[in-house]
Amino acid sequence: GARAASWPRRGRVVAANGPLPLAEESGLIVPLGRWVLAEACRTAAAWVASNPVDADFALAVNVSARQIAYGGLVDDVRQAVVHAGLAPQRLVLEITESVLVDDSRTVVEQLRALKDLGVRIAIDDFGTGYASLAYLRQLPIDILKVDKTFVDEAASGEQGSRFLRAILNLGRTLQLRTVAEGIEEPDQLATLRSSGCEIGQGFY
Repeated sequence: GARAASWPRRGRVVAANGPLPLAEESGLIVPLGRWVLAEACRTAAAWVASNPVDADFALAVNVSARQIAYGGLVDDVRQAVVHAGLAPQRLVLEITESVLVDDSRTVVEQLRALKDLGVRIAIDDFGTGYASLAYLRQLPIDILKVDKTFVDEAASGEQGSRFLRAILNLGRTLQLRTVAEGIEEPDQLATLRSSGCEIGQGFY
């Protein structure tokens, strides 16, 4: 899916059961993802052209494992931004950490090619995919999105808070923009602020 806002102030759409998992399994996610990229970039370019936006305005598009595996994602992204007339820096591609574990060499090569285009890369749901720290260090990524489970645990006890602070420190060490996902309660927001987290998203 795609979402746009002045980064990082934006919502999130999640489909747990429904047409998206089915499209992923059948392979239809590849042409569907290509269409989403094209439409999202076209819409974002129109917004930029007709409205005053700040320098951090960006559009985020989730990219599935199938889209990366089929090998044409870089060309799809290039065509989408060129045809739309969208500056590549205004596009953020979000991939889940689990994608990184499957075929590391292929993933790294494609991410580097995408970075060469000028787009930004975000790791979504970080902390759930068991990617090694050594591997994470070599990835050309810009944004680390902390999974909601860590946000929930941080607000419920000291051990959870320590884990959250460790992830935030990791992001700072790697010079990444770190985003906390799934903020739904005021105590979660308070815990994140006291932990030094500067960016968050959620329904609260």
